[in-house]
Amino acid sequence: LPKVDTIGWIDAYCQCQVVHKDDDPSKQVQDKTGIVKKEENPKWDKDMTLAVDNPAARFELTLFDWERFHDDRPVGYLEVPID
Repeated sequence: LPKVDTIGWIDAYCQCQVVHKDDDPSKQVQDKTGIVKKEENPKWDKDMTLAVDNPAARFELTLFDWERFHDDRPVGYLEVPID
């Protein structure tokens, strides 16, 4: 992962969600990992179950750098169609 902090490595976590085709936020199902602090190659050992009731939905994963005093910074993004 890129070094995004002035001091140390990224404090990484991922937000995972299933987004339905109409992008209605009330229909989004999401979960996130814990924060792995100061790690160049973070690893998560977390099982997630996200319900999919629409084959036209897509899976989105966003990697963030956690910030204590500012908004968390997005670092990477992956989108995968489910159908």
